[in-house]
Amino acid sequence: MDEIVLSQMIGIEDRHWWYLARRRIVEAMIARTVLGGTEILDMGCGGGGNCPMLARFGRVRGVEMDPAARAAAESRRICEVADGFLPDGIPFGTDRFDLVTLLDVLEHVPEDGLSVRRLAERLNPGGLIVATVPAHMFLWRKQDELNRHQRRYTRRQLESVFTGNGFRVEHATYYNVLLFPLIAGIILGNKWLGREQADDNRIPPAPVNWVLWKVLALERWLVPRLCFPFGASILLVARKD
Repeated sequence: MDEIVLSQMIGIEDRHWWYLARRRIVEAMIARTVLGGTEILDMGCGGGGNCPMLARFGRVRGVEMDPAARAAAESRRICEVADGFLPDGIPFGTDRFDLVTLLDVLEHVPEDGLSVRRLAERLNPGGLIVATVPAHMFLWRKQDELNRHQRRYTRRQLESVFTGNGFRVEHATYYNVLLFPLIAGIILGNKWLGREQADDNRIPPAPVNWVLWKVLALERWLVPRLCFPFGASILLVARKD
């Protein structure tokens, strides 16, 4: 990820509407799926914004390859954070986990299938991965390049990455559905007009930030139960075979 973009992310992941709402959605999904006392690996934990939420479900350990982000995650003093990367740099020795979270990580990795296979090797039998990724290549824009994304996915593409590498998909759905017409309209309109896209890593004015957060966070009641046919992102839950 671009260093400027990463530093912005570290500074906003506790306040920006998208990070706040995604956290609520993932929390709702995990609450339906796992019990307490779980050994959790947060792969690509960034500045550790999700660690307090994950710690409610068990013991969390984080992995982050960027030194500044890793230091920010460590400063929260919630979980152990180690240097590492996918596919072949997963730390913590031979320890195995019950749950791995991959929250907007897999799209950064050139070898996504191999990465999923390596994570399967570190899961206990029946262990779970909860993953989120950005959806639809037609929404590709400069922000994806700054974030050093390798791809955006369709739901079927993401499912095939997991089913072909040791997992059974239990739930997969698009999310960010309610705001999708607005998001797609802005992106496609700006492309058509040749305009620069807005910076996703800037917090909107407080009233706008609050409204967007509340609208997207509403999906926490829907995403764990329904399978939406469209949306700006995808959430998947897969169990190790």
